Amino acid sequence: DARHYGITRTIAETERLLIREFTTKDKVDIFPDISVDPEFTEKYIEKMYGFFGYGIWALISKQNSSIIGRAGVYNREGYDGLEIGYEIDGPYKGRGLASEACTAILQYVHDKLFQNEIYAMIEAENRISEKFIKKLGFIYTGTYDGYNRYRKYLTAENKRV
Repeated sequence: DARHYGITRTIAETERLLIREFTTKDKVDIFPDISVDPEFTEKYIEKMYGFFGYGIWALISKQNSSIIGRAGVYNREGYDGLEIGYEIDGPYKGRGLASEACTAILQYVHDKLFQNEIYAMIEAENRISEKFIKKLGFIYTGTYDGYNRYRKYLTAENKRV
């Protein structure tokens, strides 16, 4: 495995972004909303990327080579199927980067992870994310645990936005 030799795996490349695995050398948290220690990051990289082959990935700006957010797929405990998640850092919001990243990730999920459907869980009051996820082609399937759940079927014809 390339990770064993310190080689970072690139997931996708778009016009403005490089989507790659996080590394222990990155100076940002994978999950900025919760405090995590370097040991957690190391275990996350080993378990998620090493075992599952997916997880939350770093979004790198091609313009300045800095990490401008994170996005990827994961399994939410208690639910079937992969879920997509995304977060763009403050100064980079509103530029279409989330759409660019998520479109590339949906293609990756279909082409490389061989998944035919994917979910998104959005907090019920988060209207901006609901509008965004619908724009990506997700369809509302119900409310669970305070989240609105959406599904998108991935086919060769509809994986792109």
